[in-house]
Amino acid sequence: MKFNLKVKAEVKVANISGASCEKATIEYPLLWEYKAVLQNEVSAKEKIENLLKNENFKIEFSKFSKGGKFISFKICVFVRDEKHKNAIFELLAKISKIVL
Repeated sequence: MKFNLKVKAEVKVANISGASCEKATIEYPLLWEYKAVLQNEVSAKEKIENLLKNENFKIEFSKFSKGGKFISFKICVFVRDEKHKNAIFELLAKISKIVL
C-alpha cells in the first residue's frame, strides 16, 4: 500500500543535564513504524498481513538473521492515537519474537 499523508510530529528532547525531562509530544493521526522479528518461515509475511488486514499499512522485508533462523520486516501503520498505536504493538507482539 502507498501512503500519501502529511504527518506532523513534534518531539522534545530530554535535557541531558537532568534539569528537565519532558515527554515527547506526538500529534496524531500519523504513520508509525514498527520492526518485527519472526521465526523464518514461508508464512511469516502473511501472518503480519492477516493480523493487520483491517489497518492501513505497508510492509517491507528488512533482513534475515545471520544464521537464517529469523526474518524481520519494517511495518508502517496509519495510527489514530496512542491507544491504537499500542494496540498494534500488542498484536504484533503476539506473533513476533521481537517488536520495536
